[in-house]
Amino acid sequence: MNQIPVHNIHEKFPTGIFLKHCQDGKITQDGNPIAFVEWVHRDNNYIFLFQEKGEARLMIDFKEYKTTNAMLLCVIPGQIHFGVELNSVSGWFLGVDSLFVEDEWKEVFETVLVSGNSIVPSTEILDDLRFGFALLDRKIQSGNQSLAQHAAILLIGIIAELYRGRLPVLLNKRLTTITLQFKSLLAEHLKTVKSPS
Repeated sequence: MNQIPVHNIHEKFPTGIFLKHCQDGKITQDGNPIAFVEWVHRDNNYIFLFQEKGEARLMIDFKEYKTTNAMLLCVIPGQIHFGVELNSVSGWFLGVDSLFVEDEWKEVFETVLVSGNSIVPSTEILDDLRFGFALLDRKIQSGNQSLAQHAAILLIGIIAELYRGRLPVLLNKRLTTITLQFKSLLAEHLKTVKSPS
C-alpha cells in the first residue's frame, strides 16, 4: 500500500453528517448493522467518538488510545486512524464536514492535540451528551436536514466547550501558536507535496 486512503464524507453522506450508534460492541447506522473500521485511513471531516460504557482501543496518528467507560475522543481532518478493538462498547460516532465546526472550535480541537485527546466527562456533561446525540439521531431519522445540521452544531459546541474547559491554563501559548500554524501549513500543502516514499 503506497498511500493511506482518504475518505470523503460527501461521497457517502451528501449532507456532510453521519451518525453511528454502538450498542454492546455492535455498530449500526440508520438501524442497519455496519462493520467496525479496522483499516488505516484518514477522513476529510471531524469525528467525535462518545463512549458511554465498555472498553476500546483506537490508533490516532500512531498513538494508541485506550478508552474505558465514559470517554470522549476527537479525530480531526487528515489524522491517520483506525479501530483496534471494541469490548462491549456502547456509544456514538459522529462525523461532520468542517463547515459545521466554527473556527474558534477548530482552534480548540487543534489545541487538544497538543495537550492530549481523550476526556472523561462529568455526570452533568454525560447527560448533555446523551441528550445531544439522541436529539441528533432523531432529527436525522426524521429526514429534517436543517434541524439535523443545527443539532450537530449544538452538539459540537458542547463538545468544544468541554475540551476548552480542560485545556491547561499554563499551556505555552507560543508553542501552541507555532504548532497550529505548522499544522495549518502542513494541511494546506499535504496533497501537493506529500509523497509516501
